[in-house]
Amino acid sequence: MSDNLPILKRKPGTLYSNITRFVTAINEATEGTTPDDLEYFHNRLQDTLDHLTSLDDSIHGSLNDVEYATDVETCEEYIDSAKRDIYKATRAIDSRLSASMSTMRIATTTLPPYTHCAYNQRPNHQVGNLFGRH
Repeated sequence: MSDNLPILKRKPGTLYSNITRFVTAINEATEGTTPDDLEYFHNRLQDTLDHLTSLDDSIHGSLNDVEYATDVETCEEYIDSAKRDIYKATRAIDSRLSASMSTMRIATTTLPPYTHCAYNQRPNHQVGNLFGRH
């Protein structure tokens, strides 16, 4: 593990950048941002957060006390930011979906007025008249 430590210590930087990118996208969302876009940023942020916490847990055992304290502090700042914006994105998605549901109207079909049809009534002419007989 200690052989891979320098490589592992570089990986959180990429994850921190991704967290910053998705947090920024969520914070800069406007009314024009679709719920699908917000859900995408939410999911990517959650995936990145999960990866960061997993990676950070695997690194902590190999760090000295000073590196550990610094790493934990930095990591916790990003975790808090990510969790806050995951919550914010979830609320924005819910809000936009409920707003779009309230503006939807169910289309009603206008049916023609009811007309009574007499299917079982016999016609007024006789069968013999149809064949030219009187």
